[in-house]
Amino acid sequence: MSNLNLQTAEQQNCYIISDGLIVDELLALLKQKFVCSLEPDEKFRIAYYDTFDWRLYQNDETLALYQYGQKQKLALGKFSDGQVKAVVPLSISTKIPSKLDAIPPALRDLIVSNIAMRALLPVVKIEGDTQKLLLRNKHDKIVARLSLEKNSTVSAEHGRKKSFPERLIVNPVKGYQEELKRVRAILNKIPSLTHCKLNLLDMALAEIGRHTGDYSSKIKIKFNSDIQSVQAVKSILKHLLSAMDMNEPGMLARLDSEFLHDYRIAVRRTRSILSQMKNVFPKDRFEYFKKEFAWLGAVTTPARDLDVYLLEFEKLQNRFVADMRDALLPFRDFLQEQQDYAYKELIAAITSARYKKLKQELNKFFKDDEELVNAPDAKKDIYLHADERIWRSYKRVKKEADRLMPDSPTQDFHELRKSCKKLRYLLEFFQCFYPENKMRKLIKQLKILQDNLGEFQDMDVQHIALRNFAKMMAEQQGVNNADTYMAMGVLADGMVQRKIELQYAFVDCYKKFSRERYQKLFSQLFKPKMKPEQEALHESIG
Repeated sequence: MSNLNLQTAEQQNCYIISDGLIVDELLALLKQKFVCSLEPDEKFRIAYYDTFDWRLYQNDETLALYQYGQKQKLALGKFSDGQVKAVVPLSISTKIPSKLDAIPPALRDLIVSNIAMRALLPVVKIEGDTQKLLLRNKHDKIVARLSLEKNSTVSAEHGRKKSFPERLIVNPVKGYQEELKRVRAILNKIPSLTHCKLNLLDMALAEIGRHTGDYSSKIKIKFNSDIQSVQAVKSILKHLLSAMDMNEPGMLARLDSEFLHDYRIAVRRTRSILSQMKNVFPKDRFEYFKKEFAWLGAVTTPARDLDVYLLEFEKLQNRFVADMRDALLPFRDFLQEQQDYAYKELIAAITSARYKKLKQELNKFFKDDEELVNAPDAKKDIYLHADERIWRSYKRVKKEADRLMPDSPTQDFHELRKSCKKLRYLLEFFQCFYPENKMRKLIKQLKILQDNLGEFQDMDVQHIALRNFAKMMAEQQGVNNADTYMAMGVLADGMVQRKIELQYAFVDCYKKFSRERYQKLFSQLFKPKMKPEQEALHESIG
């Protein structure tokens, strides 16, 4: 979806005022065709809300809180054409809540499936004055309403205020299309009026250096195929560090669980590029970054695991009949206490001198002169290097998966899961070098395999964790509730059964991934051109 294009109707009805258009001049022109009357100025405020990752915008929606005088309303609209989907009047003292369950039901029901666990956050605020101009025909019927707006944008993050161009809005009145055409014809001839190319949200964001959809957890990096590997790796690491920095405030403030989730994805991707491209780094730098990012992954794991349990808690309850669901409530209380403790540990790590030093060392590495980097693969062309690493990673996945049977050791499934993740990250890091449609097919098939292995991992870890949690609840907190422990045992047994099902389901998932057409596609895109003896050596060290 382009944020630079509006539907024709909205473009036709919105004008930017330049060169100081005087209201009296506008009135003089309109009075030739209509009876005009000005209403008093009115102050207004508009606050746009979305999730941090723009889930409403991605669904072609906007959510805005409008305040005009002593009236306030919350409106859900379409981003692309400005059409209103739902409006809820609110008292002037009501503040929009960040938690979805506190949103008025008329709106909540329309957005709940899209927003899910994310918090609604203010994106940008607009303050201004508006003056209404009413146009009547000879029968004293209002045929159109014009609004003259003076706007200032206020950054939701920093509170900085900045004025942006005044606007003239034409608000049509139903049943008076011919009159609307005449109004437009008059306005289109005024040199100081030009049609808006952006809607109000995009105009306000542009003034503070932002745009809709300016955050995504997806990796999309473009670089020239002939640059050195060290330059490409630096670009990737900068992108990942930026993702960590962007999610860090929301993670520390515990605004919602996905800030930590996206932060950890950036950490995992960083660890992956370190291991896959280790010969691009000087040895001492590589060892330091490897150790510190492993630490960062470890200190953020407990909080994320507990987030997942609590996010899935209602689903766990729903595995029981209604009369049994309350038996799990003491377990939820325990999880929340553990979650609070885990976040305290996480916050201590993220605000520590050790973490600060890690960031400083990364930034030093970014500033290093590439020509002076002493590492075996630093100056390799990245396109050839990417081919080599992806092909080697693919061959490892295939080798490990070919050996797996439903009754293979659990650890073998875990190792394959990690290998698949490394391959997935490599495909995403370097996707700009390859045909988009072909990459999409390969990533889609790999994701199906990853989903199977990921759920298997969850079931394996969680059924053990449930039994450990029950032991902790009894020993540390003195919880003495037989129904609770019985329910937790039932859940653990169900996870073991699901784990077995996934082991057998893996066979079908892998058959699809390893179809001949996908094998050929991997070979066509990534297999390096080597002599037989080189390929044999390559395979032996892969």
